[in-house]
Amino acid sequence: MKQCPICATQYPDDAKFCPRDGATLVSAAGATSDPLIGQTLAGRYEILSKLGEGGMGSVYRARHRLLGRVDAVKMLRPDAANAEAARRFLREAKLAASINHPNAVVIHDFGEAESGVAFLAMEYIPGQPLSKLLQKQGPLPPAQAVAVARQIAAALDAAHQLGVVHRDLKPDNIMVMDGDRVKVVDFGIAKAMGGKESVVPMTQVGLVVGTPQYMSPEQALGEPLDARSDVYSLALVTYEMLVGASPFLGDSMQAQMVARISEPPRPMRVAAPHIAVPPAIEAVVRQALAQAPAHRPASAGAFATQLEKALSAADGAQPRPSSAQSAAPTQYQVATLATGGARSPADTQPSPASAQANVFRPPPAFATPPSVAPTRPMPAAQPAPAPGGSKSGLWLIGGLLGIGGIAALGLAVGLAFYVFSAPPGGGLTNGGGGSSLVKAERAAALRRSRSLREAGDYAGALRLIEERLAADPFAPELRIEKAEVLFEKERFVESEDIVRDVLKTHPDYGPAHQSLGVLKYRQGKEDEAIAGQMRCLELDPEPEYVCYAHAALAQIYANQYFSNRRKFAARFEQAELEARAALAAATRKSLEAGPRLTLARLFVDRKQYALAREQTDKILRDGAVWKARDRASVYAQVAVIAFLEKRYAEAAEAAEQASQLDPKNEDYRKLSDITRRYRVRGKTKGQGAS
Repeated sequence: MKQCPICATQYPDDAKFCPRDGATLVSAAGATSDPLIGQTLAGRYEILSKLGEGGMGSVYRARHRLLGRVDAVKMLRPDAANAEAARRFLREAKLAASINHPNAVVIHDFGEAESGVAFLAMEYIPGQPLSKLLQKQGPLPPAQAVAVARQIAAALDAAHQLGVVHRDLKPDNIMVMDGDRVKVVDFGIAKAMGGKESVVPMTQVGLVVGTPQYMSPEQALGEPLDARSDVYSLALVTYEMLVGASPFLGDSMQAQMVARISEPPRPMRVAAPHIAVPPAIEAVVRQALAQAPAHRPASAGAFATQLEKALSAADGAQPRPSSAQSAAPTQYQVATLATGGARSPADTQPSPASAQANVFRPPPAFATPPSVAPTRPMPAAQPAPAPGGSKSGLWLIGGLLGIGGIAALGLAVGLAFYVFSAPPGGGLTNGGGGSSLVKAERAAALRRSRSLREAGDYAGALRLIEERLAADPFAPELRIEKAEVLFEKERFVESEDIVRDVLKTHPDYGPAHQSLGVLKYRQGKEDEAIAGQMRCLELDPEPEYVCYAHAALAQIYANQYFSNRRKFAARFEQAELEARAALAAATRKSLEAGPRLTLARLFVDRKQYALAREQTDKILRDGAVWKARDRASVYAQVAVIAFLEKRYAEAAEAAEQASQLDPKNEDYRKLSDITRRYRVRGKTKGQGAS
């Protein structure tokens, strides 16, 4: 038998390399014999047995001769004991010893042995590596996986606050004890990110250190790292805990590294078809696996918080940090996603918000000014063949199927939503402030402003908010309300200035990050738009904000996919997952309209017309939208679906509805003309019944 010198996994004699670590295998018999066993190290550590071997050294079980304490002692390998390696190893010990957290291994001692070889002594952990647990047990239940991830994240956050990046997070470096208590070990190739500890860097840019299977893209490329690299590695570990497989395929470690740099992660239902992971949880993991660090959660703790909220939604439980109950995807929803959307979860209703919340948070307007829609031309999707169809008619149908005509609807999820979503009474957990009377007056002003905006009186809404701001100038919700009004008046520069001012005084106010993201999307800055929505999610907002951000991400990803199907192929899955997550977090029917329309567009692209129809029917049946322009968008989508099903009479009626509801929309008028012509032709050929 042969054995991996790093993870101690045994293999047949004909094996050469460990597929987990890429290390050259050694004889299992030779690996068990070690001349240090029975010796005393530095006059105080009696070496009892060998526990394992890593890239820089070996780990032994040892007893402190004076204290009687059993420790794990790590020694630098003799063949690596040059001056630079020793300095790096002792730096490891100093940095690791500075991390004081219940979920991080405790460093008791470090120094040099009699032979000059550097060593460090750490607490001995009676448990097993997470890798062994997964080998024995297989994938973990979501609740157990999230609990383990939370503890890992806590240890990483403690290290990151000291400027230390782990750089080698993997299941082998995560010890699981009784009761699923977790210790993160081997900060051995951690690197100081700043301050005095970075004067003598442990690694140079371009030097790749770590385990290839769990490296972030930037680490694989030898680029500078920060905490988000560890977030990526934690997401890889979490993915493996949930499905028992890697999100990236490859015949070798190098192939997997290339995949992480160039490909999106596999959907969990593809990696493990027999396991149904709640879609909201998968969406959080996929975000943390973004290739660009800016698109990931900014901290390990933020990632863990998102996982916990997604788990709470999946379990139907109330998220601990939130003040309102979040809706949970049912088992039927989970099965739907796992089977590729065989049916639509149209019957699942979110839990309603409280009566007071419904009064203060009325259903939002969905329509967004045309200038918000992407300005670049979008390629037309190919509709089903129709008798006697003109090319111009098919182009219009295809454009509506993708983005044209109805695309602007979705981004109301971003900017038009958040303004109506402050907690009842106007209080905020991060800066609302003020007496009860001030909060009540603030809430009343916001309600009145909303009513004026619903009536199209933006000038009146602006006057009202400015009057209230004169007496309450620092309230972030009032300032964001003013930014929203200015946005609707297409005074975008002023709107953005206000949002940025809010972020200066309230940097952790989620709605401001979300609205800035929408403003950036209007400017064509998609990466910043995505980052704004994700930052909002990281700030642990209440369920409605969770819904808004997921819905906005779904819309942005869908628009990217329809703009260039080849370049943004992965966005299809991401858009669907984000839309599902938004539905899971929705607290009332009105919040479902945006994500359901996104799902309808995706289902149409997949030619799953019945599923698309369920989404639009649900919106209309629930009365989720009531403004004429918003209902017009829904009817336009109904017309597209009916047209592609060759139900021309129904398509013509729906298109006519859209045109009447929004007579200024030229696309709806053209759509009505085209579907009416098809209806007439269908009748002449006996195909008029739909």
